Amino acid sequence: MLLIGALYFRATWSLRDFDRGLPTLMELETHRRSFSDDYEKYWTNPEEADAHFKSLVLNYFIEGATVNTENNDKRGSYLRSLANYVTAALFLSVLSFLPFYVHQQEQVNNGPKTATATTSADALRKR
Repeated sequence: MLLIGALYFRATWSLRDFDRGLPTLMELETHRRSFSDDYEKYWTNPEEADAHFKSLVLNYFIEGATVNTENNDKRGSYLRSLANYVTAALFLSVLSFLPFYVHQQEQVNNGPKTATATTSADALRKR
């Protein structure tokens, strides 16, 4: 059970490799400049280049938020499974000590009676 829990933890940890974010500011600035430089070729006014750049950044936000939300939902599911398996493993480990505890209590309860019986028998023989 602990091994299965560890596998769920590993799956949770490895999801961070698939998270998405915005490109660096340098990459965004490069895109903005290329839109600004090329606006004359493809658009009639510079505002269209800015609109396309804003839509590009918005798409990055939408895509990143969608992927990260899905990954966070998976993380929550994996962590819930991890907690369930670790709890079950702890519960079973406590249950596994119950027979040893009962056996020890029987030895404690039966142990002194045999010891006193032997000593009283030895005392009778010595007389």
